[in-house]
Amino acid sequence: MAEWIKVKGEGIFETRPWHIAAEGDTVFEAKERFHEPEIEYTPADYRFTQKDNCIYAFQLGWPKDGTAIIKNFSAGRGQGLKVVNINNIELLGYDGMLKFNLSKDGLIITGLPADRPVEYAHCFKI
Repeated sequence: MAEWIKVKGEGIFETRPWHIAAEGDTVFEAKERFHEPEIEYTPADYRFTQKDNCIYAFQLGWPKDGTAIIKNFSAGRGQGLKVVNINNIELLGYDGMLKFNLSKDGLIITGLPADRPVEYAHCFKI
């Protein structure tokens, strides 16, 4: 956990919720507050925070095809585009360049590395 926090901490500490907290189809029934059971997340599952002029999108499943799609940024959803002007996207813990395109399907991020920079939920700084 400490190694994960070193890489992803800026998306957690001193942040606040974005106006959309989560995205994805994976559902679970929580038996206790603040406890999510061990489940298999997909690349369509995200959690969001924000700080300053950045949105942090934690993608809970790794996309094997090297492409991430965040649907809440799509023109059809209405909520994402009214608050974002995207200049850059980083994958925290990865020094390579990512490409992105904002479309009617969502924010499409390509050029992800073959291997995750961390074992669990990785984070895009948008």
